[in-house]
Amino acid sequence: MNKKIVTALIVGLLSLLGMLSIPPLSSHAAGVYRTITSKSYAAEMPAYHAKNSNKSAYIWNNNLTKKKHNLKNYPRTTWFVTKSYKMTNGKKTGIFYRLQDVTGTKTGLVWRGYLTKGVNQKSPRLADNTYSFGLTNKYYLNELNRQVVKQFTGTSYSQQASKLVLDDISDNLNTTLSDAIKEEMGTTKVIVIGVPDLGSPTSVAKIKQLVLKSGKINDFNSYQGWSIGVCMWPTGSTPNGEIVLTK
Repeated sequence: MNKKIVTALIVGLLSLLGMLSIPPLSSHAAGVYRTITSKSYAAEMPAYHAKNSNKSAYIWNNNLTKKKHNLKNYPRTTWFVTKSYKMTNGKKTGIFYRLQDVTGTKTGLVWRGYLTKGVNQKSPRLADNTYSFGLTNKYYLNELNRQVVKQFTGTSYSQQASKLVLDDISDNLNTTLSDAIKEEMGTTKVIVIGVPDLGSPTSVAKIKQLVLKSGKINDFNSYQGWSIGVCMWPTGSTPNGEIVLTK
């Protein structure tokens, strides 16, 4: 056989073997999701619930490789979105929401197509917007409290601060809240705003009037970068509320 032909065949065969031994790039990236862009919803925390509570829809870990929860198992739960992500694995791209339940103990990422915006009317603690916390030490961020948070432009919601507010309001607006906030959250600036005489039902407009009437602040736009904790308790024999701003 011609020497040149033999050499060409050997080179071609080696090249082919080399190509077969290297996996395609697409298969290397498949299944591993990365974030392209993200957007924070920490200040407003919009409420969502499962679009179909009878269908499996998984809540995943950060890179969508491990299932954490199934929406099907939480037909009465209202979820709150803290962040959204546009993610891709090299082949598929989608928008995913970071969720948490009202206690903050169940979290994870879920494809937004599995959700419907709004409070789950089957959630006993959230269906009535005038209901606040009830006799419990857990924090429940209902629609009324979420709307109050949104009035303070530039603030970020703090579950820790809200828990301290709840503990304090249960003790009839204890004046030691400021010290507790500074000690437990490590902050130096604290503004505590008592909001008595809410009445039931109440409204965000009325709460804003009572906040300004307290004389603790002059507007709602001077707290960029501050954290906020809220507890509005418009039911019971002494309807009142409390707001704390800290930085």
